[in-house]
Amino acid sequence: MKEKKPKHIPLDITLQFTKEEQLENLKNDKDFKKLIFDEVEKTLVFLSENKSKKTNFFIISNLGISISVVKKNYKKLVDSLIVYHTEKENYAKCSELTKLKEKL
Repeated sequence: MKEKKPKHIPLDITLQFTKEEQLENLKNDKDFKKLIFDEVEKTLVFLSENKSKKTNFFIISNLGISISVVKKNYKKLVDSLIVYHTEKENYAKCSELTKLKEKL
């Protein structure tokens, strides 16, 4: 019997807004950014361990959108994470992410 690969479950987000400026505010919200960057990192770690070539990172259920990334773009995401953590002066995390990038 063929062994099943573990399956990644994407983060399901519901965005509630009535004005476009509310989305702009969300984009700049540090807690929302942290949530997104943490989820991207968690997903990339999963992908590096399971050799997946494509996965959904997020589902925005109330808008009917899923955000997926193909393997050739995984390292670009790690670069974005490194920039984010460099701005936060979290150099230990940058080192971890550099190692993760080598695995992808």
